[in-house]
Amino acid sequence: MPPHSWLNRIEMPARKGVADGLQDLMALLEELIPSKAFVVRLLDPKHSDYNDVQNFFDTVVQPVIENELGYKMMLVDGTQAYEYARIDQEIFTKLHRSSVVIADITGLRPNCFLELGYAMGRGLPTMVLAKDGTEHPFDIHSFSAHHWKTTGGIEERRREFLIHWAAIKSRPPLVPTEPLIP
Repeated sequence: MPPHSWLNRIEMPARKGVADGLQDLMALLEELIPSKAFVVRLLDPKHSDYNDVQNFFDTVVQPVIENELGYKMMLVDGTQAYEYARIDQEIFTKLHRSSVVIADITGLRPNCFLELGYAMGRGLPTMVLAKDGTEHPFDIHSFSAHHWKTTGGIEERRREFLIHWAAIKSRPPLVPTEPLIP
């Protein structure tokens, strides 16, 4: 919607109720602030799979998530300013507040599995990724994952990513998110 249309909508003429004005203001904020996609992935440049993971996220994941799907990717890697004193608090707060989670388990890092488990337990829409050939340390084969390749053209790899996204984006959570005490 063009900016002048928003200005016209959020003006509060006498004939418009407060609830309608608030609803317009909330719609404006939702349009201005993209939903967040929290990224869980290998971040250790000394790991043998690091360059492949970095390349996949730079050429496939980020362009698709941000440019095609409209999310803002969030990654806590220690290079950005923190809102909290501890990095684990920073990670879990941002993970908790995200709309979706993109979790790549390439490299089989324990912290990635912890963050993946938290996302699944919260019932957040979660896309599990792994470099083709990654051996899973436990049985998550029933949970559909996208096994990406390091070969093939970028457009083909983006298309495969989007096909998997379309297949899982509306998948219900593993455990219904309901109150513990009814």
